[in-house]
Amino acid sequence: LSPSTRAFDLIRKMDEYRTVPSLTHMLLIDPDLPQIIHWSRVGGTGWRHMILEGLEAIIDLPDLGMTLKLSELYADLTFRPRPRLVLPESV
Repeated sequence: LSPSTRAFDLIRKMDEYRTVPSLTHMLLIDPDLPQIIHWSRVGGTGWRHMILEGLEAIIDLPDLGMTLKLSELYADLTFRPRPRLVLPESV
């Protein structure tokens, strides 16, 4: 997901990709934190999604005969701290 096209990728592009009959999996990989949205085709016409977070997460793709570890996909990357909406209280 590119920051400049994120909204388009998540909505318009996904709608188009879902119309491709041979497409069974889509992975939207966040570049800013270890998070992937995994879309998979259900029963030929429907779609379901799962959000995987954290470097310990694993994406299982049995019909492709593989699994993907987020720790491997994000190897050698350093993430910026996420912005906080509320400052922690002083001790």
